[in-house]
Amino acid sequence: MTNYRLLSGLMAMAFVFGITFIGCDYEKPIGEYTVTFDAIDGSILNFNSNSVKINVKSGETIVDLPIAIPPIIVNFSGGWFSQKNGDEIEFTINTKVTSDLIVYPKWETDPKKAVYIAGNYYNDSNSIACYWVNGLKTDLSTAYPWADAYAITVSEGSVYIAGRYSNDGYDSLACFWKDGVKTDLSTAESRAEAITVSGSSVYVAGIYHNGAGDIACYWKNGVKTDLFPVHSSARAITVSESSVYVVGGYFTGNFWSDNAVLACYWKNGVKTDLSTVRSEANAITVSDGSVYIAGWYRNDTNSTVCYWKDGVKTDLSAGPFPAWAYAITVSGNSVYVAGIYHNGTDYIACYWKDGVKTDLSTVYSWADAITVSEGSVYVAGREHDIACYWKDGEKIDLLISARSTDAFILME
Repeated sequence: MTNYRLLSGLMAMAFVFGITFIGCDYEKPIGEYTVTFDAIDGSILNFNSNSVKINVKSGETIVDLPIAIPPIIVNFSGGWFSQKNGDEIEFTINTKVTSDLIVYPKWETDPKKAVYIAGNYYNDSNSIACYWVNGLKTDLSTAYPWADAYAITVSEGSVYIAGRYSNDGYDSLACFWKDGVKTDLSTAESRAEAITVSGSSVYVAGIYHNGAGDIACYWKNGVKTDLFPVHSSARAITVSESSVYVVGGYFTGNFWSDNAVLACYWKNGVKTDLSTVRSEANAITVSDGSVYIAGWYRNDTNSTVCYWKDGVKTDLSAGPFPAWAYAITVSGNSVYVAGIYHNGTDYIACYWKDGVKTDLSTVYSWADAITVSEGSVYVAGREHDIACYWKDGEKIDLLISARSTDAFILME
């Protein structure tokens, strides 16, 4: 008996090993049947479609069943059924196909939630900025040689994404997209790394090159405000009670010194240093009037992950390994920090809850964003070259040859 395996979405048009993926007009031979996997309002992993058709010879089975991505934040049960409610006959790897079939995934719906993830994927030599809503991808930049999406937020039903693009494949230009429409922020070499919306105003943090170095800045409704006069970075931004907070670091002038780059934050343009040793701040949130900032500092020969609450530093342990933090959130009385550490072989994605580390993978991986919703912890990142996110430690793949950089959970 021949068993057929599901190929990658990149092979969706190929005819290989006797199994056929239907992507164009095709006349089935006698004795061959079509199984249609219909994800209803969801999508099929690696196909960016809500259905896929597979032709199988009579009496044969399909060993690798497609993976359905739900239209809301729940886990795909892994089962395919003959009825949409999942109560009838289950289609498994042992099901012999003897007629044309349509099968449906089983999941429990919760229309009050949606997960938005920003990132990019690689198409030949191009990088395509994109975002996913409940697993379904939307491209932002197919007209350019490459583009990156670094941050995402949702406000009053509109999706805002900060990033950069290139017209020539060399120089990058800071921009943001609102519902897919791009707004340029600079004509100089630049990059937008963070975005937030407060009222009717759009705030974007990033850098631009002034001919001598990269300058940390933020744009409010397209109007730029410089934050530091020499080489510096702006990694994250938030607005609280009309005050604008931006975090990053600045160059002190001596690259080889122990304090070459210092973590800092700006409140309404006024800089506050967070460390006196080499360090950088990468994420910020404000909760109950307190300012929480995640980052790292150099401790002897290792990078130590930490967060600051109102300027007071708390170290987070990764054992003897160097570690870096890229995201922070506060839920209730708990502080969550996402990042990576290096175990001597690979970078490993992880997060800390109140100082206790949880590994998200055992192989090369990265964690760039974290949020908490109704007690569940969501972390966006990648494992090898697969964009993904984790919900309570369970990985949900989004796309191969891709990465996800930021996540936003919408509660209606």
